[in-house]
Order: sequence, then structure tokens, then C-alpha cells
Amino acid sequence: MDDAQRRSTTGFGADGAQDTAEALARSVFGWSSLRAAQRQVLEPVLAGRDTLGVIATGSGKSGVYQLAGLLSGGLTVVVSPLVALQRDQLRGLAGRSMPDGRPLRAAQLNALVHVAEQRAAEAALREGALDFLLLGPEQLTRPGTRELLSTSGRSCTMLVVDEAHLVSEWGLDFRPDYLQLADARRLLGHPQVLALTATASPPVQGEITRRLGMTDPAVVVASFDRPNISLAVHAVHGNSAADRERADVAVVQAALSGPTPALVYAATRRHCEEMAGRFRHRDVQAAPYHAGLPAAERSATQDAFLTGDLDVVVATSAFGVGIDKPDVRSVVHASPPGSLDEYYQEVGRAGRDGQPARAVLVFNPGDLRLPRMFAAAARVRDADVDAVLAVLTRTAGPLELPDLARRTGLGVRRTEKIVERLADAGAATLRAGTVIPHLDAEQAAGTVRRTHDAEQARHAVAESRIDAVRHYAETQHCRRAELLAWFGEAFTGPCGNCDNDRRPVRQLRAPLRPAGELYPGAGVDPGTRLQHRLWGAGVVLSADAHELLVVFDSVGYRHLTPSTLTNGLLHIEPAG
Repeated sequence: MDDAQRRSTTGFGADGAQDTAEALARSVFGWSSLRAAQRQVLEPVLAGRDTLGVIATGSGKSGVYQLAGLLSGGLTVVVSPLVALQRDQLRGLAGRSMPDGRPLRAAQLNALVHVAEQRAAEAALREGALDFLLLGPEQLTRPGTRELLSTSGRSCTMLVVDEAHLVSEWGLDFRPDYLQLADARRLLGHPQVLALTATASPPVQGEITRRLGMTDPAVVVASFDRPNISLAVHAVHGNSAADRERADVAVVQAALSGPTPALVYAATRRHCEEMAGRFRHRDVQAAPYHAGLPAAERSATQDAFLTGDLDVVVATSAFGVGIDKPDVRSVVHASPPGSLDEYYQEVGRAGRDGQPARAVLVFNPGDLRLPRMFAAAARVRDADVDAVLAVLTRTAGPLELPDLARRTGLGVRRTEKIVERLADAGAATLRAGTVIPHLDAEQAAGTVRRTHDAEQARHAVAESRIDAVRHYAETQHCRRAELLAWFGEAFTGPCGNCDNDRRPVRQLRAPLRPAGELYPGAGVDPGTRLQHRLWGAGVVLSADAHELLVVFDSVGYRHLTPSTLTNGLLHIEPAG
């Protein structure tokens, strides 16, 4: 049975599917109606298409996959990045029943699940009694889990990838199992894919659909605008002890200058601990959250924050992913993130209830050293690529990843990263822990060159994403317009709800005009393809009278003045 046939038997693509979804929303979840963004994403899903839904935090992403999964008629496998998020989503399904009275059955599989609970989940899976199975990418790609899924008494009809931006952000660096999800889909019988995220700029959207092997995907992008969140930057310069003290004081003041609860993001575990201590010194109920703490302590901190027993959590970037706490009033960054995608994701955890909220970035340009260091550490060396290729070209057939790592002496994680780079170059495939080479000794040299060039371009993009954070922090224009431009959303500003727009000098400036008004007939709109004399092909993300934001294949994101269109450096590609 092919995809279309299987989906037609489960109600996908049938007339009245949206009405059925609305009815299930009321009877199963108690919602009065679906939100507009949910309807937008469900439309192509119910028609049977692979779908990427990019909808704002608080728009009901979980509700989309829950309804779509129930309507698919089979098992829905949900890939979720964190155990805490899996637990939170499991709670949302607990106690629900179908209209006929049958209780919904959902389970999670991860390293922290009690043995008895895991055995019960496995038994329910084999009996075909599960509606939803939640697990991390590492669990899904393990041979044991795949074997278990192959014995399921209910076929998998939908694969959901929640927080799908992590396929791009984490897949190439420290969670490579995200890059194996396309292969996992194949082994599951090629179910329909629904990927969901609140944060994905146009280039990231393309990478998600490509990495997940989505077929003719529908990409539904709702507005990124969160007008209830006030945006501000507090600039600090210098690296002396006094400068650091001023920055930390500014963080505390930003978090406590309005109502709590507040989330504070710090770049390192040590800084999380120090800042939490500063809040407690002021008799504020605060706690740190980072990967170095015991799992039980992290879980207790999350629970205390959700129940209102903590006023402030000082955390590294993982905290808050998918956590449903609508009344966060402030999100403060004690140091800059590595990209505006990451920044938007984190500040979007404020004000999910629609009430006024604040996002403050305490910015010291010197703090960009850390994300630049991470970007440099993510690069693979030509010598390591040579070492892996030397083994692969001597191997007649497939090779297990641990064996390849042993022969190269590079370690499993580094070897896996190199194999993924080789897969991008078409020189190898990594499937269920087995490396399958697609080259001989004569082709190896060319593969090294292609991998090197691709790595250079990848690093240039990573550096440009960091530069964009600095541009946002130092701009004198409307910050909301700057942030939305990153996601290709037109907004000329002023918004009236950022620090730049509230300054009296802003009242003397004319509102920004679309580039088309400055260059009539130029056709400089988001999505326009351009050619730069030095940087080659690029795509416009946003354009107004003072600058263009373009993402180039070779050098990443660049802010350009519109004069580049008239001085011959940049020209528009003919349509079609």
C-alpha cells in the first residue's frame, strides 16, 4: 500500500476533515475551536502532505500533532528533544478519551523511564494499543527501538518532529541522530511527516525539509510577530571585573524591574550558578538549571517554576524548550546567543498568555567570543576527513560506525560528524549505525576538496549568524523590524514597543519605506534571487529603504545597503 492509499483509508484528504478535527478538538481536548494557525497547518496535513508548520509559540503546536495523529488512524511517533518536554506533552494527553469512550494511550521511551513503565509501554506497543509514542531522536535511531517498532500491532501512520529547528541547530553538531530521522522514517514504513517549530528562518526551513527527507512538503509559516513582547538591549563594554559586575547587576535589574516570573539565560554553567546566587541574595526565589545538575534536581526546578514556587530560573539554552508556562513576564539574556533564530526561540517563552512581557539582552561585544568559539569547534579538519576516507576506500563494503571510529582513532562522535559531512558530499551513507561508502580511491581527493569547500561555507554561515546578533544589538532602528526581517517577514516599523522606538530621537525619523518605493519596479521583495559579484547566489530575506538582508550560499547572511543594486555589485536574477 503506497502513502496515498494508506492515508485515504485513515480519513486524510477526505471531505469534511477540518470539521472532524474541530469536533475532536471539542470532544477530546475540550477546546471551543481551533486557532487560525492550527487550521493553516492542519489543512495540508489532512490532505496527506508532508508538512512543516512554523507557528508562533503559544499557538498550539502540540494540539496540531495530537489532532493530526488521531485522525491518521494509526500509531503516531513523536520525536521530542528533551525528556522534560516528553513528560510535559504526556501530561497533556493523560486522561483524554475518544468520542466513543476509548481512552487515549500514550507512552514515552527514554533513559529515565522506570523499568516497569517501559515494559508496559513496550507491551502496549506490541498489542497495538498505543496512539502516541514519545521519544528522543537517539531512542528512535537505536536498533533495539526500531526492532520494537517493527513488532507493533499498529502501523505507524505519522512521524512528528517537534521543535524541528533543532534538526538544523543540533543535528550537525552535538546531536547527530537528528540527521538519521529520514532513514528512521523509511524503516517505519514511510509514514507522513509533520515537523513543527516556532522558529525557522527561510534557509532553516529548507534545511529541515531536506534533512527529514520530506516529499513535496507544504511549508506553512504564520506570522513571527509577538507585539506584546517589549524588546530592549542594555549595552555594556569592557572585560574588567568592574565591567562584569555592571553587566550582572544589569541582568538582575532587568529581571526584577517588572513582575515575575522571569527566565534568565546564561552561556555557561558557572554563570548560571553565580547569577542564581545573586537573585537569592536579594531574597528572590531562584534556582539554576543546566546539564551539570542531577536529573532529579533539574526536574524539581522545572516543576517548581511551572507551579509558581520559583520567581526566577537562570538557565542554559536547553531550559524552556516546549515547556508550557504562559505567564512568564520577562526573558533576560545575560550574554548573546549564537543566532537570532535561537534568540527568538528563547524570548518567545515570554508572554504566551498575550499579556505584556519584556525581553532584554544585556550585550557586551566581547561575549560573542564564546559563540564564535563554539562555531570554530564545530568544524571538521581536512586531516580527519582524510583519515576516514582512507579507511573507507580500503573497505570493500559497509562498515559499522564504532569499527570505523576505532580504525581512525578519532572517536565515535567525531567520526560520525565526518561521515555526515561525507554524506552531504554524496560520498557515504550512514544508516542504522552502518557506514556505506560510495567512492573509490580515485574519487577520494575530489571528495576532500568538496568537503573542505562545504565546511568553509558552513563556517561562514555560522559566523554570519553571530554577526547578525551583533547587528540586532547595535542597530538604531526598530528592533522588532530587525528581528522580523531575519525571518523574511515585512515590517517597516516603528513598533512603538522597543527601546529604540521609545527614544525621542525616533520621532524625528521617517518610518522605513519598502525598497520597492525607493527603487520602483526593482522587485526587491523577500524571496528575490540575487547574484553578488563576489559572493555569488543569494536570496533576499527582507528589504527596506535603508538595507537589504540577503543570505548567500557561500558566505551566509549579509546586511547590504540598497546602493549595491545601483553600483553593479548586486543584480537581480531574471524570474523563472
